[in-house]
Amino acid sequence: MGTDLTLIPFDAREDGSCYANSCLELSRRRDLWVAIRELPSLEIPLPIAVMRCLGGEPLPEDSDGCDHVTRDAYDEPLRYVLAATLLQLAGNTGLIYAVENRAAWAYLACLPGETKVALYWW
Repeated sequence: MGTDLTLIPFDAREDGSCYANSCLELSRRRDLWVAIRELPSLEIPLPIAVMRCLGGEPLPEDSDGCDHVTRDAYDEPLRYVLAATLLQLAGNTGLIYAVENRAAWAYLACLPGETKVALYWW
């Protein structure tokens, strides 16, 4: 069993809520994981309403269509880094040799640098 990572860019709204409508599932690359874990990150204090992209059990019929995520699959508090911080890893071999990861970094490059990106380890 290995560790996987999904990046979840999200917006923190004025009312304090957090919302995400995209998830960037990365290809497993140990060199990239080590570099990401070494980045300064902050804990996310509130749940992120994530449009259904993490799989799992079916949502109840009265649901808003989102998973409300506060912890990763290892029951660790969800943490985030800024998109600009992740972009500093552009030369990492985990990106160079994994097309899914290059695509995720291309997506991140289109976001404002101050965009918060949750690290969902699973």
